[in-house]
Amino acid sequence: FRARDYRAVLSVLDEHAAAFPDASLAPEAAALGIDALCALGDQHAAHARIQEFLQRWPRSPSAARLRSGCATLSNDTNHKTNK
Repeated sequence: FRARDYRAVLSVLDEHAAAFPDASLAPEAAALGIDALCALGDQHAAHARIQEFLQRWPRSPSAARLRSGCATLSNDTNHKTNK
């Protein structure tokens, strides 16, 4: 995220998800992928992944922030990358 190469982030996370779909860190990786889509401005794809995320991991600690959509996520991502 620091380099703001969100497409590369998505590629790595998608590869990880395909290789390890049931990994213990899968929800966190999925949330990062959603953050990257929001940062790219792809709200349609982000919304679809948010819905999938909430169906699969409704009790995840990331679920509450994902429910608020890209506007909040983009602000969080920009704040994190500017540190």
